[in-house]
Amino acid sequence: MYQVLHCMTRETLLEEDILVVENAQVKDRLFLAGAKLFAEKGFDSVSVREICKEAQTSSNMVHHYFGSKGGLFDSIVLSFTERVFAVPIRLLGKKIETKEEFATVMELFFQETLWALIEQRRVLHVIMKHDVAAPAMEKLVQKFVIFLSNSQSSGFVQRGFQPDLVSGFLMDRLASQVLYADQIKKGSGHDLFGDVDYRKRWVKSNINLFLFGLVVR
Repeated sequence: MYQVLHCMTRETLLEEDILVVENAQVKDRLFLAGAKLFAEKGFDSVSVREICKEAQTSSNMVHHYFGSKGGLFDSIVLSFTERVFAVPIRLLGKKIETKEEFATVMELFFQETLWALIEQRRVLHVIMKHDVAAPAMEKLVQKFVIFLSNSQSSGFVQRGFQPDLVSGFLMDRLASQVLYADQIKKGSGHDLFGDVDYRKRWVKSNINLFLFGLVVR
């Protein structure tokens, strides 16, 4: 009797585990489908039926997991948290002792921020297309400004430099590269998402431009 009950319990638990995994997969597919379609068409132009078709699931699953199309949209936007920029933020907290260290941290910051934006590109598209506030991005910019200001006080950055003005320019440069990556690929053949070597060269060239300028000194 015990063995029978034990087997039934194991089978029940196994079935429950499978159900949990399947539910998670459906929810993830809906999330990805919603992010893709909202980014491409905009919230108002996408129906629940389209999202479910893209996710390859039944038409009531959006309401089951997210309550509504609006709930799915909110879930997508809210996923863009500070955790997205955990590595870049950690880099900005490092104590800088020399100009060489400053240049190294800047390059790593540029690289890791680009990597993070690429991983979250669908959500980034949704946020930008719908002009939604992105507190995580704002927090990153604030920390970047502080890092540049501290580096300026330490003598690693020119005195006339205005961190609050230039930081926004740099972040826009990174975001634009991700947002327009498909157009760039069509025009130049450079594949930001698929070609890691190109990505690294792009980071190196842009950070060199920022740190040293174009004019030979």
